[in-house]
Amino acid sequence: MISGIKPNGKRIGRRDALRLTGQAGLAAAGTVLLGRCKGSTTPDPEPPPLAVDVLVRFYNHTQGYIGEKVYSGLSGSPLAIKVSDCPDISTVNPHLIAVREPINNGWLGRYIEYSWTGELFSTKYPKQNAEYAAFLMNSTHGTDYIILDSGTYYLGLLHGINATWDREDYDATGPDEIPREAMRQIKETLALPWIKYMDFTELSPYVRGDFWVGYAPGSNPELNLRGGFSEGCAWANPLVCATDVMKLRVFIEQIFGHITMSYISGSTGGPTATYDRITDDNGINLTGRELLTYSLARDRLRYA
Repeated sequence: MISGIKPNGKRIGRRDALRLTGQAGLAAAGTVLLGRCKGSTTPDPEPPPLAVDVLVRFYNHTQGYIGEKVYSGLSGSPLAIKVSDCPDISTVNPHLIAVREPINNGWLGRYIEYSWTGELFSTKYPKQNAEYAAFLMNSTHGTDYIILDSGTYYLGLLHGINATWDREDYDATGPDEIPREAMRQIKETLALPWIKYMDFTELSPYVRGDFWVGYAPGSNPELNLRGGFSEGCAWANPLVCATDVMKLRVFIEQIFGHITMSYISGSTGGPTATYDRITDDNGINLTGRELLTYSLARDRLRYA
């Protein structure tokens, strides 16, 4: 005989067990039926559009503040911010604009929209008055910003704008000061007097930070790659980079690739911004500085 246990600890027979189960089922069914009798809720109506003002401060992305404009409109309606709205466009590219939340305690604000047509096409007025920062790309040195769009663009950077890194080597060695000098130059490029696009703190060797920098032959040494990068590392091959100057240039190239995540597809592919474009014998050059800051001005970055 199937038996159960009453709440008071005494055994109950099948008949009582079935009776109790039936009562529980009726109670559950009653709950469902009662639930179905509830009236449907009507969502609250959308509040009417409000008149709002948006103060947009325009910046040359490497030089700093240019001017500003106040845009007025109704919340939810298109907010068409244009490069040509800037009071002075003599030093900027007329097509490239990246709009973000305002600079916050010197740090780059969160992404809103990027456009290569000279104006925004999807941003709308917010629900209340706001301030935005519009980054226009410096044009005084003729930098070709389309370089970063010429390959595969992978939004794979896993760390935030205040990043940590450490020194690690794998199956290779080389002068310790060269990767550190490369990181020093990258850090200096991205921490300008008026804004920090990104910052870096070095940890002890092999205390894994957001990414590591060091010497390695790569996962397939037979390819004789000069270096490589991913969302977690940037490395140079000392067997291919014979001189210290070449090591420095390749380290900068690969760290640049790690940050921008713009690369050429294929087993022997590499960064779209190659060392011959973005460095000289002293390290990162002006083109490299403008491309790196451009990449961060236009990207959806992590902040945690």
